Amino acid sequence: MRKFDFLPYHQIFVIIHLYSVFVAMHDVLLDDTTDVALHSEYADRKTTKTVEGVNMTGYFVSDFTLTEIKTLRLKQRLSGTRTQLFDGYFTIPTFDEIMNLAQTTYQKTSRMIGIYPELKKPEYHNSLGFPMEDMFLDSLTKGGYQVAGADVPNDLSKVVPVLVQCFDPKSLVYLKSKSTLPLLQLLEATTASFWTQEKVEELASYANALGPEKTFFETADYSLALEKVNLIHQYKLVIHPWTLRADQGIGAKFKGDFSKEQMYFYCCLGKFLIVHHLI
Repeated sequence: MRKFDFLPYHQIFVIIHLYSVFVAMHDVLLDDTTDVALHSEYADRKTTKTVEGVNMTGYFVSDFTLTEIKTLRLKQRLSGTRTQLFDGYFTIPTFDEIMNLAQTTYQKTSRMIGIYPELKKPEYHNSLGFPMEDMFLDSLTKGGYQVAGADVPNDLSKVVPVLVQCFDPKSLVYLKSKSTLPLLQLLEATTASFWTQEKVEELASYANALGPEKTFFETADYSLALEKVNLIHQYKLVIHPWTLRADQGIGAKFKGDFSKEQMYFYCCLGKFLIVHHLI
């Protein structure tokens, strides 16, 4: 049995606030992960907007300045399964702060800590007048990362400085045209019919890796799942299924044993890139 390789990455969900600075947030709303509702001075910021065709109500990150965002404190959104011990202690970090942390760690330890940013809701941010993809590349460059050129690391069998993920294929295709960064296409739940040679070839035309929701690979007959994995690997794509986490969502076939779920993906299906999602 091969040893698990848990690669050292900081996974980051990037959102743009009012004055065009990226902050690390999982959602475009502040409601579930901060104490914004306790701040009476921001009560008038609660509003309803249409985000990629869906009406959402709450406190939008894009309606706050960085100074205002830094007055908020983070809280655990999954209070039923995770500790709330650290609620109120931390502020929302900026993307710049995280890049600096990764690079400072490398300078002190000579250990590469890759950053794994996900562009959240790029269509929505573009509609607000933020050219999200261009801003993102500019932020990386200012943060000391190389984004274009033949020598940008993109061998995903190793830890790379930057690996970019997104659900929106248009954003990844655009980034492909502007950079040589490794790109991962996130995918919602799939079925066997999705994984055709034509579809995988299309994905491989711009992506270096795929991040499919894990259910198909857990519930399909093993031989069928392995067949699809082998097809993906034929196009030299790395696979990173989501979400693997010990506190909930473990596949029924593993009977609540998280280590068996990990072993299935890594050892039985083989060559999966497995990184813990801390969301």
